[in-house]
Amino acid sequence: MQRLVRGVRRRHPLGTAAALDDQAYLALLKVRLPGLGGDIDTLSRALAQKPSAEQPVSAGAAIDHTERKITT
Repeated sequence: MQRLVRGVRRRHPLGTAAALDDQAYLALLKVRLPGLGGDIDTLSRALAQKPSAEQPVSAGAAIDHTERKITT
């Protein structure tokens, strides 16, 4: 999960300082793009918890949706 989120951070830094951790980046992203709240929450939970069998699939979908929204 961490690699997925870091990939988004690398491709879409949003002018943030590198000092932000992944959760802080996701919180900033949620503020800047409030329509992605559900996807951001999915990613935050995936980072904070031991992944279940379904989490990689839902996190991958959240990453895909997030990146499409950022680039449009």
